Amino acid sequence: MNLLEEGPLSVYECAAHLGLPYCVVRLLVAGLAASGTLLTRDPPRADGPDIEILELVLSGLRAL
Repeated sequence: MNLLEEGPLSVYECAAHLGLPYCVVRLLVAGLAASGTLLTRDPPRADGPDIEILELVLSGLRAL
């Protein structure tokens, strides 16, 4: 819980900070969320990739 004092983290970030496997931390988070100790939310929706940037990257890769 101390990890979350500065703001929200993903389960992957929590696992990395704790040095535990992702699946173990995911189970711990699920238990804390089920008991109401921890609130979870879905990540914000992204608008999607910028097509112009992707085309520039693809052009650069083709130039290699």
